[in-house]
This record gives sequence, C-alpha cells and structure tokens, in this order.
Amino acid sequence: MNKLITYSKVVIIILVLSLTLGGCKGEENIQKVEDVVSNPEEIANNDKTLVKTGELELKYAKSFSVEYFEGGYKILTDGNGDKTILIPVGKEVPELDEDIKVVHQPVKKVGPFSTVNMTMLRALDSIDMATIVTTPLDGWYVDDVIERMESGQITFVGRNNSPDYELIQAANPDVILLTASMDENTLKMIESLEELGINWIGMNVNMENDPRGRLEWVKYVGAILDKEEEAEEFFERELKKIEEIENSTLESDGVKPKVSYVRITDDGYTVKNQGDYSVKMLELAGGDYIFKDLNPGKDGTLKISAEEFYKAAEDADIIIYENMGAFVGTMEEFLEKGDHLSGIKAVKEGRVWVTKRNYWQSADKAADMIKELRDIFTTPHGELEETEHYLLAK
Repeated sequence: MNKLITYSKVVIIILVLSLTLGGCKGEENIQKVEDVVSNPEEIANNDKTLVKTGELELKYAKSFSVEYFEGGYKILTDGNGDKTILIPVGKEVPELDEDIKVVHQPVKKVGPFSTVNMTMLRALDSIDMATIVTTPLDGWYVDDVIERMESGQITFVGRNNSPDYELIQAANPDVILLTASMDENTLKMIESLEELGINWIGMNVNMENDPRGRLEWVKYVGAILDKEEEAEEFFERELKKIEEIENSTLESDGVKPKVSYVRITDDGYTVKNQGDYSVKMLELAGGDYIFKDLNPGKDGTLKISAEEFYKAAEDADIIIYENMGAFVGTMEEFLEKGDHLSGIKAVKEGRVWVTKRNYWQSADKAADMIKELRDIFTTPHGELEETEHYLLAK
C-alpha cells in the first residue's frame, strides 16, 4: 500500500508540473486528473474487478439469486443472505468482501446433505455427481441413489447431527449442498466444514411457499453445475404441466372437495398453515382447504388439539395423512391415532389417503403430485386406490 501511495504522489507531481508549464489548457484537465488518482487501489486492481452482466430470471422462487459477471464468474446468494462466488476454470479469484465463500469450478463431486437436495440433482440427471450423503441406505426411496450406495459409489457419512468428518474429508467433495436452516446442528456443521476447508453452499428450498418456487431451485443447482440450460428446460417443462392442471381446475364447474392435511403424534395434531406450499398444491388441484383461515400467508405447520381438529375436519370430504416416522398405511392404523376420528365424514366414507414413503423425496416431481391430487379429487370414489405418491387407506 505504501509503495502504491508513493507512486500516486509521484504521478500527481509530474502531472502538476506538466499542467503548470501548459498554462490554461492544463486547468481544463485538473478535475479529470483528480478523479483518476483519487482511488489508486481501484486502478491497480482493475483487472480483478467484477463487472456484472446480468442476473438469473426467476418466476416464483424468492429465496435465492444468481448474478453473472464478465469472465464467467457467478455469485450465488441463498435465503439467509450467504454468498458464494463460483470461479471459472483458469480464472483468478477477484477482490472480494470477506463474507463471500469461494468455490472453484468445475463442480463434479457433490454432497447433497438432504433428500430434497438430491432431488435437484435428479432433475438435472446428475445423481452420478453425488458421492456422500447423510441419509442411510434404508432411508432412501430413489432407485438410482440406492443402486449407487449398494455399489459403493455413494458413501453414507453419518446423519446431519453427527457426521463423520474424516469420511467427508476423505471423499474430498467439490461442494456440499447444505440445507441452511441455521439450527444448532447446522451451525456446528458449517463451523467444522470451514475448519477443514470443505466448501458448502446453502440451500433453502424449504423457504418457498409455492411448489413452483421450490421447483425453481433447480436453476440454483444448475448454476453451480454449469447446467443452466438443462435447469431452464426442466423448470419450463414442469411449469407447463402445472399450468395445464390449473387451467383444468379453473374450467371445471364441479364442487370443490373439502380437504385437510394432518399428521398425528403424541403431542397433538399437526396441520398446515394457509400459506404453506402443500396447501397451494392442493388448491391448484382443485381442493378446498378446510383450514384456509389458519395463519393466512404464513407457511409451515401448526400444532392444534384433537378437539380443534375434529371441529374443523368433521365435514371434510378427504383427509390426507402425511407420513413421518412410523408408517400409517391402513384405516385401522389411522384410527389408532384417535378413536374419535371415526366420526369424521371422510373416515365414514373411506376417503382417507396417506402419503407413500417416497413422498418427501419428490421435490422435483411437484407437477406429478399435483396431477395425482387432481385425479384423487375428481375420480369417482372406489375407482382409484393408489398413485405414485399417495395410497388410499383401507
């Protein structure tokens, strides 16, 4: 820095002497000279200054951005505001703020540390890039992942709350796709990964309250893998499917069935807030959500009492039970959750559907799931008992 300042002073002295000898003509240029030498660091580092050329266009996603710069550089920002710069092959790292993570391309070995993040790789036909995961073999319902784990091409490195960092380091991934929920376990993992010099990029698919926004995260992963074109094609294809279903729903003059999502545990009944993405899926398919007045605009879930659920769901036409933990697949198993449930209309008519084991590993198949819901809502009772992601409890 001292050498740079000394150099700048010399330049100024020479210029001032030149202007003094040049008379009035020099006075016209004094302001321009001051502008040039006012920030000598910028001149010295000009070849490393990023010049923005554009930004990735998004239609529904609200929790990430991708900025493009001359030379092929990209800056990704996740839902928590964490930034990552992708450095093209053969390029130098430009001058950066300290809080920007650096990842060098090409990215070939990936650690998708959630099943949702794996589905983004599946959407891009890139499961072969996955080398380590934090879900054990018996927790997977994606055939390609199962096959690659059985053959040793994908290694289980422990669950997210206690991963084996020696295994992670030995696998030497180019980047880990981390669901950046920023809970205690995630923060500890981030600290450990950074101490080991292992790259990670935050994923916040869960922040989106529209299924189309969740799907659009494929563009984020596409930017990481240099597969923007494939990501755009996938998203537009799936979006078209959803639009066709939505148009069919709008054109229908049938009565909308009253539908409820629910999950039952020892500490209460979990239902969806009105603003959750799964409620939007239900509405796109033509369903009338019975808890539509519950926290309008807010996503996620809410615990309510058995009495509150029964009061709202008593006249529900269809109940969709979201399986987590012990699998509920029959009406008997559903009724074991609470004897009073037998008085609900949907139960009396045998119209309780449960999510199948692959349900939570299908973030890239939102269009198919909405179509399945549409089929469930419109098919005469008894003619449909199973779809790819839903099962009629019998």
